[in-house]
Amino acid sequence: MQETKRDMIEDSMCYAIWRSNDIKWRMKPTITTTWSYFFIWKEDDFEVHNYFEEEGFLGLQGVCNKVDKEVIIVNVYASCNIDKRS
Repeated sequence: MQETKRDMIEDSMCYAIWRSNDIKWRMKPTITTTWSYFFIWKEDDFEVHNYFEEEGFLGLQGVCNKVDKEVIIVNVYASCNIDKRS
């Protein structure tokens, strides 16, 4: 998972970060007014079955191919707006 101040991410940026073209990625744009999150994963290592997001978290569900196990990866974040925190 990466944090960015960009509103949009292009394929070329993800390829440059991982130095590979055999990747996939998903982005949740502008979680706050200043940053966004995006996931990057190698296609051969992780097979995504579900991407989910709600206020306060986002995640991936899939199979880690190296160990043949179902996994869920979740990132929880707190809003910068104190009124939105619960």
